Amino acid sequence: MNSVERRSEILKNLKKNEIVEVSYLAKKLGVSNVTIRSDLDFLVAKGMIVRTYGGAVIADKPGILRFVSNLLNEYTTEKERIARAASEMIHGGMQIIIDTGSTTVRLMDYIKDMSITIVTNSLLVAAKVEPSSSIELILAGGTLSKYCMGFLGEITKYDIQRINADILFLGTAGYSVNDNILTCESLEEAEIKRTMIMHADKICLMADSSKAEKKAFAKVCPLDKINSIITDQMTENTKTWFHKNHIATIIV
Repeated sequence: MNSVERRSEILKNLKKNEIVEVSYLAKKLGVSNVTIRSDLDFLVAKGMIVRTYGGAVIADKPGILRFVSNLLNEYTTEKERIARAASEMIHGGMQIIIDTGSTTVRLMDYIKDMSITIVTNSLLVAAKVEPSSSIELILAGGTLSKYCMGFLGEITKYDIQRINADILFLGTAGYSVNDNILTCESLEEAEIKRTMIMHADKICLMADSSKAEKKAFAKVCPLDKINSIITDQMTENTKTWFHKNHIATIIV
């Protein structure tokens, strides 16, 4: 089987199963994991799939999914610093919610050895939990959104409504202090974020500086609903606004 045939088979498997792992494809097609990763990278470059941790998911809208794929690799240094700072807010025994997002998922790298309960709708966050981990994971299921690689819809909302967390680590597509608004890309995603906010005692926004004074399609809530924000840089006017609204700012 040549590379063209192999990549065609990979796409067929993804269309059938939606999400597949590298190890599964390697065994099924009789090649190494390295070869499969190379094939997946080729298909990502063509905008046909999005890589996930350990596998891939097919694209319904290649243009949008190329953007999502790139998002995981943008501002990586800043996102790592934000995630490290967020992890310092967590201690053993806590119950936390982790939202979908390319910054929030990085939090898992710093808390994987903690004895905590994590509630999430993020497939990427769930995939970071190792078998030997002491983390208790509660995955809020539903309909998988390939845009954010998380579960959305009424089932997701119902699952989240049944819990209460100490703190929510929230992602965003953009926020504005001028308009006092927090936003995301879709109405369904906004509904889940609002549900998370209602079921957490504290809300920590994890947002790199590229999200400042940007407004995406869907409104989540007034920005002054959050308790703290972790970011990499901030203007003096923005700092003043957060201070006046009694919102803690952590700049890393």
